[in-house]
Amino acid sequence: MRVVCRRTGLSAELLRVWERRHQVVKPSRTQTGRRLYSDAEIERLALLYRATLGGRTIGHVAGLSNPALALLVRQDAEAEAAQGEPGQRPVSPAADATAVVGEALRANREAKEKRRLGASRRGAARRGVRSGSLEWSGGGGAA
Repeated sequence: MRVVCRRTGLSAELLRVWERRHQVVKPSRTQTGRRLYSDAEIERLALLYRATLGGRTIGHVAGLSNPALALLVRQDAEAEAAQGEPGQRPVSPAADATAVVGEALRANREAKEKRRLGASRRGAARRGVRSGSLEWSGGGGAA
């Protein structure tokens, strides 16, 4: 996944969201569950990402064919070139949204992990398990 993220510009979190919510690609999987992306899937992801940088939402472009995406990206590049200096173009709202979504997903994962750990500790305390120990304090079973 790391290579795909480098080649497309997408974060791993955003890539997973696009796969799950919009089914933009369906990579094959190894026996251990790792994703295997074809060159065509990587090209599609790169086109989708570049199309969203032009201000479109993934929901609007996810169903487009690769040739249609390539046309949109080409039109965006031509419009940017017509505006003058490439570095002078303001950051698009979609690029800002991508960063915000990535940060929100990270924060959500951290909050879930904290809740999971807290619930695990509370459950262990109710069962009489001491912190850092595998000993049980009584409880109706043969030892």
